[in-house]
Amino acid sequence: MRTTFNNYSPFAQVLFLVVVGFVTFALLSMLFSTIAGALFPDLPLNNIQLLMENHAVAFMVLFYLPFQVGLFLVPGIFYYYLDPPSFDWSLFRLKNYWGIVLWGTLLFLCLFFLLPLFTEVNMEVTKWLGVYDALSATKQNADNTLITLFGNEAPTLNYVCALLIIGVLTGIAEEFAFRGFLLRHLIRTTGKKWLAIVTSGFVFALLHFNYIQLLPLIAFGIALGVIFVITKSVWLGIVLHASNNIMNISWLHNGSFPKWMEESTVLITVPAILLLIGLLFWKRKSFLFSS
Repeated sequence: MRTTFNNYSPFAQVLFLVVVGFVTFALLSMLFSTIAGALFPDLPLNNIQLLMENHAVAFMVLFYLPFQVGLFLVPGIFYYYLDPPSFDWSLFRLKNYWGIVLWGTLLFLCLFFLLPLFTEVNMEVTKWLGVYDALSATKQNADNTLITLFGNEAPTLNYVCALLIIGVLTGIAEEFAFRGFLLRHLIRTTGKKWLAIVTSGFVFALLHFNYIQLLPLIAFGIALGVIFVITKSVWLGIVLHASNNIMNISWLHNGSFPKWMEESTVLITVPAILLLIGLLFWKRKSFLFSS
């Protein structure tokens, strides 16, 4: 099967795995719905709104889980099987391995603290384009859906389920899909790592359908791509991605975000930019991506 897959054109390979993802998603959705209907006949499976409001755990299992596993995780893992990465296991034995992990973590934290600045720039751009109100309303509706599922008035089980499915599983699935599959595929077919990193970052941001925060998502996508290329592994990206998801879920659950995220301030923005410059200077030779 690997030989047949490698004989496909790059576009056909992507199309094949996208089809695999949609088929898996459809099969899992039908399987889970059938099982849920048989075990819990009182579930309002034909009324999504009612299911979300009164049976949040079932809603997350029936919709979020098949979506993440089917559309993202399965194609990502399948690509690892069809095109095994040339992972250098000796990387773990290198003296600077934990230095690389520290560097990647600090890079992600820098962008995290620059999130208010990126968000404000993004807002100004959307206002200039005349789409701010529509995008803001879409974002608010999405947040309201999440609050309905695991807000502070919801049962603890809903919150725990959200942490596992929307937090951890999403981090794993999206890293395998966007870095383990898409980024590696672009690198293999174009031979241009920076082009692949930026492109995969844009696709990552676009497929979140949260365009009021498009710039922050692009920045995070590019950072996760750089971390993947430098560490030669999806695992640090998974930890960082899942941690970010979990923090956002916790803030939505508690009904408030940290005050420093409300607007950019000099006390946070300037140190974050200086640290970012220092990190980029530290790994400036690695950015040549010569291997």
